[in-house]
Amino acid sequence: MSTSRVNTFEKYNSFDWLRTFFAVQVVAIHTGIASSVFINPVPAFIAISGFVVFASLERRPALHFFISRALRVLPLLFTSFIAVAIIWDKDEMFKTILYWLWPFGSPPENAVVWSLMYEEVLYVTLFISVVCGVYKTRYLPAVLCALCITISICLPKSFITMWALLAGAFLLGNIAYKNKELIKNRISPTFATILFLIAIAATFNEPYNAVARQSSLLIDYFSFATMLIFAIAGPKFPELNIDISYSLYLTHCLVRAFLLGLIPLGFKLFWFVLLASIPICLACWFLIEKPSMKLKNRLLTSPDQLKKDDEKQVNLIGQP
Repeated sequence: MSTSRVNTFEKYNSFDWLRTFFAVQVVAIHTGIASSVFINPVPAFIAISGFVVFASLERRPALHFFISRALRVLPLLFTSFIAVAIIWDKDEMFKTILYWLWPFGSPPENAVVWSLMYEEVLYVTLFISVVCGVYKTRYLPAVLCALCITISICLPKSFITMWALLAGAFLLGNIAYKNKELIKNRISPTFATILFLIAIAATFNEPYNAVARQSSLLIDYFSFATMLIFAIAGPKFPELNIDISYSLYLTHCLVRAFLLGLIPLGFKLFWFVLLASIPICLACWFLIEKPSMKLKNRLLTSPDQLKKDDEKQVNLIGQP
């Protein structure tokens, strides 16, 4: 892995839109209206992370990579822990922290934190794999992905199959990133869109009852692969200047807990939770996430580049 930062990076805006779509689906699941889903949302999040995080690792030194990931994930997560303590009590906060660190046993009120530790372990595993040269071997990532898919489908349902499912989705994202130019050159936007729509229809035809639903996992993996192809080779989406996907995923259960005593599970609760969550998500974006990302950019940008950026800003301000 190179220790020098690569400055050329193509941003795929579709991923931001897709993550928001997945977060809304998670809200639908937790408000009782998602007997079927368009795509299995949590592993789909992980598949996108496999693509985006590989790109981050490829263009950053090791320390910068981990600082970048920490500043993107942890500030809002720790704020949610404080919110849990305020809404409930410190015991519930400690229960939530423990469930984040060890996502087994009785779930807390904000149970969505379970997936974050899986994701963070996958970040570290990816870093170790890149350092050890796993991705220099052309077919080894595909073999590992196939192994994870086989384990998740064939073994009895357990934490091992959950790990295999999420690792398989993450590896699909890695493989898609490594082959992004081939995908763009070989697949037209129309064909990428048709593939994704077929996958959505097939997924929606299956009942949703768990993240690791073994009877539908082949369809799920197909949908993750086509989603990645769609994001790479499909129609170009405008950039999202405000990204509420992470905050919606992380905070909607807090809103749901307030409203569940007043509104039963169903479409009414879904819309109330979604609409009530949006102002909270906007506050999280402007007060926590965006400042953390700015701090990340300041910390990870060389002093010379910072000086150039400051001079450019001064010149722009001085223009009539």
